[in-house]
Amino acid sequence: MGTLAGTVDVSKSVLRIPPMRDKKKWWVDSVKLFDPVATDTPTVVWNPMLGLRSDIHRMNANLHFDLLDDWLVHAAFRSIRPEILRSYGRLFEVASSVSANSEGTLDLARRFGRTDAVLIPNGCDPERFSVESTANGPITVGYIGKMGRRLDAQLIEAVVAAFPDWKFVFAGPVLEKGYIEGVAARDNVELLGDVPYSSIPQLLTSFDIGWVPHDVDHGQVGGDAIKIYEYRASGLPVVTTPIIGTVERPMKGVRVISSADQVESFRSLSENCDRIAREPMMIPADLTWKQKAITILDLMLSS
Repeated sequence: MGTLAGTVDVSKSVLRIPPMRDKKKWWVDSVKLFDPVATDTPTVVWNPMLGLRSDIHRMNANLHFDLLDDWLVHAAFRSIRPEILRSYGRLFEVASSVSANSEGTLDLARRFGRTDAVLIPNGCDPERFSVESTANGPITVGYIGKMGRRLDAQLIEAVVAAFPDWKFVFAGPVLEKGYIEGVAARDNVELLGDVPYSSIPQLLTSFDIGWVPHDVDHGQVGGDAIKIYEYRASGLPVVTTPIIGTVERPMKGVRVISSADQVESFRSLSENCDRIAREPMMIPADLTWKQKAITILDLMLSS
């Protein structure tokens, strides 16, 4: 892949075995191996550990910090929380502008004194997706994403058990095998494992419903669920738990339902029909990656 005009490719392969006792330490150690920060080049930072670099304080050009998740509340990074805290502090101090993809990450920025942070939700590339359905056979409920403690295992088990004649497809890497063993053993559940992103649009055409069964009490990490935008770009009706952003920013076709009421919600969706109809919508321009990039560039130019 070539370098986009007007940008600098600073990618670098880091070949080092992570510490086996705490693999998350790799995030701390690998930062030391990156190429020097291009201090005279306007920079967008997504890696929240970049603040551990000493050269980040020598920036002579604008640096924009775009927040994707709140790593301070992310259970997976608990062991490196002191380093995350230190890195966040430095990045928020140096950044000329800050954006947050959700109310959760916006709150993170404000806790560090960045009241100027701007909410720019995630989105998708709508042109990649088709609202045409290839679904066949049993009604198919699909989930795209990592399989781990972010999911509400009890909710999934309850819904899967309530609809034995439906098919439930989970596409994504399994982070914790023991966490979903009960669900994986059911005949109406299919685990596809990690699916290349280029194959996701086609896979979504085979679903009837897009599902986000996230645990709102223990599984949230402050981000904005990209999968919801991709489900809707495919015309899929969506059922989600009330995760960050879904209540604050309602979207047509997205049913925000508590875990206790989801079985009934699925039942009402499928009432008196063999196949659940698509619910197409025009994805607003401000929920596209193109517009997000434009907004970030505007912030950098004006700061």
